[in-house]
Amino acid sequence: MTKNRVIVFTILLFCMIFRYSFLGFEYFPTTDDNNQYGIYNLRNDNIYENVIQHYKGYNVRPLAFFTDAYVFSWFWDNMYLLLLIMIIMHFFTSVMFENIMEKLGFKFGLLGMIIFTLSPFLVQSTYWISAASRLVVSLFLCISSIRLFICYIEKKEKLSNWKKVGMIFLIFLLNILSVGYYEQTIVFNFIFFVYVIYKYRNKIFYIVPSISTTLIGIYYYISIKNNAMQERGNIRLDGIIEHISHTISFLWEKFVPMQASLLKHGIINGFDNSFAIIMAVILGIILAFFVKKEMIPNEGKYVRGFILGIVLFVVPFAPFLILQDSSADVRNFYISYLGLGLMASSVYYGILGKAKHFKVINVVVLPVLVFTFMICNYYEISNYKNIYEFDNYITAEIIDNVDSKIFDGKEELYVDYDIEILNFKNKNSVARSVLEEDWALMGKIQLMRDSTNIGQIIMRQAGIPGVYIDKNLEIKLNNIYNN
Repeated sequence: MTKNRVIVFTILLFCMIFRYSFLGFEYFPTTDDNNQYGIYNLRNDNIYENVIQHYKGYNVRPLAFFTDAYVFSWFWDNMYLLLLIMIIMHFFTSVMFENIMEKLGFKFGLLGMIIFTLSPFLVQSTYWISAASRLVVSLFLCISSIRLFICYIEKKEKLSNWKKVGMIFLIFLLNILSVGYYEQTIVFNFIFFVYVIYKYRNKIFYIVPSISTTLIGIYYYISIKNNAMQERGNIRLDGIIEHISHTISFLWEKFVPMQASLLKHGIINGFDNSFAIIMAVILGIILAFFVKKEMIPNEGKYVRGFILGIVLFVVPFAPFLILQDSSADVRNFYISYLGLGLMASSVYYGILGKAKHFKVINVVVLPVLVFTFMICNYYEISNYKNIYEFDNYITAEIIDNVDSKIFDGKEELYVDYDIEILNFKNKNSVARSVLEEDWALMGKIQLMRDSTNIGQIIMRQAGIPGVYIDKNLEIKLNNIYNN
């Protein structure tokens, strides 16, 4: 790797960090974060009994559940540090994938890396730690195992027997770990690893993705047979054709309109923070200076690269075609963005790369794209902050206005609200308030009271005695609890 490329990659890493730090070096937890990290942290005096046995979340995505409980929950008091770890994993995933593509003769390049690392469409999957702890971690492990495989093939003649054994063990370990975090990674890992092994003509290594996929498949099968599988992990067999058609339509509606909306509103509303604008401009200018020194190859497998990009974009959605719960969200496009970046780069470098003044085009296009993405990222993070502050306020109001006896763990608390109070949340944002899920509000109340001993929270039960929050954010107690 050239010195110039190292500098360019370092600038990209700074961009990844600053886009989530425009509002300060802090993290704004929402919904699942409160339960997975905050509540687990409250219970960490005996993790096995109070978390593992209490929640039994190991039947689906087992390693994600155990990692949350034993590792990530300890970051609750400094979630920004955990966010930095996720950013670094995301960055190295991009670097390793770019290197893998280069070795296979394809051009992912800086354009592909910018799309995969800075796109505002991926904020939910990379900023929201509840999602990043599954998607970012699993893909990092997957790509690491594949990159290590290539390294082993290239250097095995010079390695001692002990080093060979060590590298093979790490390849197996990383690959097996990668499939324990998310269903999409299971499919992507198998297809992509098999393809890379095929290209390197080393058939014995087919055993690696085969064993990983088989092990997690057996684990899920046992969970299903024991009726211990969560609904989202169950396979749907009835009406499968109609289900697949509905899922494809649903994903298309999520991808095209939502992506266009995020970019549109991010550009329109992303200029109200002068620090964000100044930093985006400075980093864009610095990037432009070094981009002009990048050598762009005139030859490459651009058509094949585009086709491979399509495959890698589509493959991660295979689980949603057969699983009972096909409610994919914006975060589920994270892995697919490797394929999108490869498609975009194949077109960009394959067509424009032949232009006489391509270096000039490159110096303009890439920095402008970085600037645009960073501004849109700022806008989306500001939405997360607004929701975080709103959740804190409304939860404190509920706690202050409801009789404390409701929190003795024996009563249910019904909460209803005027839908207009969520108008603070831009409809183009993917961030969610705790008011939108009863378990999320319950977790928030537990955290703010520093106690897990409260009754069940039930949302949206209009007309039933309980707490009502009107559009002016006033708490109305139309129930027996305030007697």
